[in-house]
Amino acid sequence: MSVKRRNHSPEFKFRTALDAAKEQKTISQLSSEFNIHPNQISTWKKKLLEDRKILFQSNGKHELQTTQESELFEQNLLRNVPITRTNQVWSADITYVPMNHGFMYLVAVLDWFSRYVLSWQISNTLDNIFSVSRL
Repeated sequence: MSVKRRNHSPEFKFRTALDAAKEQKTISQLSSEFNIHPNQISTWKKKLLEDRKILFQSNGKHELQTTQESELFEQNLLRNVPITRTNQVWSADITYVPMNHGFMYLVAVLDWFSRYVLSWQISNTLDNIFSVSRL
């Protein structure tokens, strides 16, 4: 006879672990309430308490990059250079905004450390003067 494993959603695991961390009910009470083995609840609680440090760990530093920025960072020549201050690395980006009759083009210059938009301009034509004028 085989036992079918249950899969719990991340939301359910988080709620259960949070209830365990609050300690308003014992692990045994939660186990009975949710019909889950106490060891499983203890494991989820332990993971929640260990991972909580990551949530508030920036201390003014931008240690965690978004996925897109990380991929871009890995593809450039600065992949081994730590970005530790403002005005150390800038990037430029051009994108288009669809309108009813054509497009508007937006160019922006960004500071990678502060993620501040240093300069931007919008135009209805995409020519080199428009692109270079913001640099």
